[in-house]
Amino acid sequence: MFDTPDTLYDRAYRLQYRKHRLGEARRIYDEILRRWPQDKRAAHAAIQLYNITIHEQQRQGTGPATRHPNLPNRDLGDWLKKVAKANGSYINAKLPNVYATLEALSRFFYAKKHEWVVFCFFDEHFVCQYLWINKGPDRMSVSPKLSIDIMLRHARQQSIAHILCAHNHPVSRLDYGEQLTRSDAIDAFYAAKAANFGFSRQDSRSNEYFTLICGRHEIEFSDALFVAGSYKFYAAGGFGTNYDANKPYKPKMDPMAKALIWAAIMALLLASALVN
Repeated sequence: MFDTPDTLYDRAYRLQYRKHRLGEARRIYDEILRRWPQDKRAAHAAIQLYNITIHEQQRQGTGPATRHPNLPNRDLGDWLKKVAKANGSYINAKLPNVYATLEALSRFFYAKKHEWVVFCFFDEHFVCQYLWINKGPDRMSVSPKLSIDIMLRHARQQSIAHILCAHNHPVSRLDYGEQLTRSDAIDAFYAAKAANFGFSRQDSRSNEYFTLICGRHEIEFSDALFVAGSYKFYAAGGFGTNYDANKPYKPKMDPMAKALIWAAIMALLLASALVN
């Protein structure tokens, strides 16, 4: 069997996250970068090499420390709920990648009755260095209680390379009213969620504006929308690549291993048929 970027990446991913054999995983990622530098898996491999380096540094006590409780994404979102202020404030929290950031924000936004906005500030490696969070006046709108000039001035001082703006569209009984049965209420809730799960015209205009302003300062911008535990975002440029590389997935079975398993199954079936 010939190796491909996908098969090698799956092998390295399994070694890294399941067997914790980081040295072997590192060598395979290096091979992907050397042999297929333009393939999307090469971009993912580069991100995993960075993750391995940070992991090894933290084990040795020399890597960058987190600035928030060492919690799973769900619990980290609950922590953000506790420290966020309605009138707005910076939160000094360090999140390791785009996927972890969005997962934590999914919990933060869950069951919010008003719209809130969160600006996430990432360094060149898509590590979120800090956030700005504030509450909107109602369930229909929200604006940052921080001027874009001040935000960008602070971002440049902190060597920020990427900014992601996230906000929510609340879903409640105000959207679908009282229902006669629990089943009807569940159906109505999901219908309301689907109706709200899309960027509005104002959202699109805001995205275009912030993309333009941030671009003038060579800062990449993206936008994310959260509705009742689900989210979507503009996976522009490096945002989508970093998200895909860090989102857990189940590696495909090695083709040779799959062939051997099927051969063993067929042999057992044949033996059983001969016995009978």
